[in-house]
Amino acid sequence: MKFVCTVRYSAMLILISLVMFPHEASAQREKDIGQTLEQFAKIAGGWYLNKKCKNLSDELAREFEWHAAKITVQLGKENVNKKLLFGIQKSARDVSSKLGCNKDADNIIIQTLVLARSLSAKLTGERYSGGKSDAQYAMGNFVRIALAVEVIMKKCSQLNFDEKMVSESTNTFNAMAHQLKSKYP
Repeated sequence: MKFVCTVRYSAMLILISLVMFPHEASAQREKDIGQTLEQFAKIAGGWYLNKKCKNLSDELAREFEWHAAKITVQLGKENVNKKLLFGIQKSARDVSSKLGCNKDADNIIIQTLVLARSLSAKLTGERYSGGKSDAQYAMGNFVRIALAVEVIMKKCSQLNFDEKMVSESTNTFNAMAHQLKSKYP
């Protein structure tokens, strides 16, 4: 009972402080976002460095890709300016392109993969799970592309899609879906 009362009392104090001192809560949120964006920049740099140097195994590279994507999407959902996110990614790519593929790169890549695991779990509550996460990620990307093509086909009647092209697109979609299902049962 003491714990419940303490929790209620603490919650009440937090609510009162948010009402009476909203600028402090806002300042803390801005500080938290700043720290998260700093971590995001490091992760993006490590991810680009691994793309360049290919230091991680295929499995770890897919995991890193998954975490980087989850973090980016979640930050976008939290009303972080998308131009800012893209700018951070571009800066990270530019910096990583100037680094060599050596032992220091190995250390940076491993450290940023560990950071990506932590930040991804903190932001999304999700954990990477080998083939299952890979399959969901690949299928999600595939579905988004297919939906975009469908919207383009419906909106852009002047492109004049004929039945043969639609049939070929459908066959390609089905073949890719089958391949994804067989790779990630």
